[in-house]
Amino acid sequence: MTIAEANKIRPLVSLFFAMFSLLLATTFILPPTYVYAQMPGRVRTLDVEFVPEPGCPVEVTSGRSELDLDPFDVPISARIYIDYKNNSDRPVTAVKFRIRFTDHTGKDRGTFHAPDMSPAPLGAGQVISAKWKHEKVHPATMSMKIRVLQAKYQDGGSWQSARMAELANPPAGAQAGGGLIPAGQGQAIPPDSQGQLVPDQGGAGGGLSGN
Repeated sequence: MTIAEANKIRPLVSLFFAMFSLLLATTFILPPTYVYAQMPGRVRTLDVEFVPEPGCPVEVTSGRSELDLDPFDVPISARIYIDYKNNSDRPVTAVKFRIRFTDHTGKDRGTFHAPDMSPAPLGAGQVISAKWKHEKVHPATMSMKIRVLQAKYQDGGSWQSARMAELANPPAGAQAGGGLIPAGQGQAIPPDSQGQLVPDQGGAGGGLSGN
């Protein structure tokens, strides 16, 4: 190798050793980075049954309830989603539903009221969505029933279920449920507020007759 060739190679060799030294320094100085795998949330979907009533102006056209589970498959909260339709010929401004969680035998495992106030009147034949979140769910919950308790019309009139008479005279020993938060928020809100599940007077432990 001639002197001229050596002079051409020398800068490349120096650059190689400089880069190698920088690589070693980076390896021993910078802290290691760990990537932790995130476990997807465990969810169980409940069967949802709509209980119709003659003369009711509102119909639940679809619904689902998802239970968030802990690592032992025990329910810790429920998310409820429904679509409902105005079957009357009058605009509806508010609807109150009754939601009941049941076990595999059909036993009441928590009954609550779920008011929904439309931002605009729900016209005849129109469909709207509603959702709620409930923080306390009985471990034996396997399904959910929903029915309409009340509907308010834009003209000031209203419709109410025959079950409302039972609420005025609850069975002896009936107990109300608890653990209420509106969908999308993290705090309890006063009774009869929009988006809240309100304990039924015949909630878990007492139970109203029928569905």
